[in-house]
Amino acid sequence: MKLYFENSQGKERLIAECETLEEIHEHISNFLDEHNFKHYYTRSWGDSEGVTIDVGSHSEFFKIKGISYSDYIKELQKDDEPEEQYHQITMDEYLESLQNL
Repeated sequence: MKLYFENSQGKERLIAECETLEEIHEHISNFLDEHNFKHYYTRSWGDSEGVTIDVGSHSEFFKIKGISYSDYIKELQKDDEPEEQYHQITMDEYLESLQNL
């Protein structure tokens, strides 16, 4: 897998080539530390081509290429406790859940 950083102008640069998601997340954490950026949440989305990770800037992103989004979520779930599992839903399901609040 390859980890890229995409700046606010949309230019990508290679950060690292990694074998595991643990390595990917370590590189992201190190990158944020080196740039004195404190993040309070992580949001991700993607497709069969790769994964995009937003750590709060809303204009700069990390991109993981070489893994589909569905495989990314499956890998994250392997390490999670059962109560912390990720669940993908459609936009319709999300909107419906808001109506039930």
